[in-house]
Amino acid sequence: VETMLAGLSQQLQKNLRTHLLFDANQQFSPRWFVRSKHEAVNPTQPGSIIKDMIAQREALPDAQKFKDGSITDPFGLAWAIIAGAVPHENYPDVADLFEEFYNNDGQLFIPMGNSGPNEHLMRANNGYTFWPDKILRCGIALMGMYKTIDDVRYLHLAQKIHDKVSRLENFNEYYLKDPATGLFVPSGAENQGWHVFTYYQLSDMLKNSFIEK
Repeated sequence: VETMLAGLSQQLQKNLRTHLLFDANQQFSPRWFVRSKHEAVNPTQPGSIIKDMIAQREALPDAQKFKDGSITDPFGLAWAIIAGAVPHENYPDVADLFEEFYNNDGQLFIPMGNSGPNEHLMRANNGYTFWPDKILRCGIALMGMYKTIDDVRYLHLAQKIHDKVSRLENFNEYYLKDPATGLFVPSGAENQGWHVFTYYQLSDMLKNSFIEK
């Protein structure tokens, strides 16, 4: 995917910037990167836990932005950086958004109905989950930014992201924050490749950056 995106035509690069990275006033405003109007036929309706969490999400002040997809998606933005679709002059804006994502504990609204024994934690977090591969991908994008523009802020934030994930237990699919302890509880499937290898990639990039320096 990275190779494919890096080779996008000039016209497609322009469309990406027009529709996904900037608003009508040419202000940097990255949007959700996957917005499909296709409605799949799913015979199984979402369970009550999912419906409850969506209702809670839609009651928040930014509900309209959530519904129309104009909330920044840090994971999609990370891929845009890797693809070379974001102008260098907007790297500080990207770093601000990644910093905000990090400060919010890297949690995204991705409710899981099959959270098993951790359902009480899923409900306590109102559907917000922590996916290591998503915040790690932001770290990888930051390292690419750092290699392009030698701003130590990008390196330091990538290091903080790496340190945060390093404190997790195991290589699970996602994690749920325990309000009682403030710790993240391993959830979902175990030994997830996207967690293992994004962690490996960011670790290697950080190691090499310090060797080069």
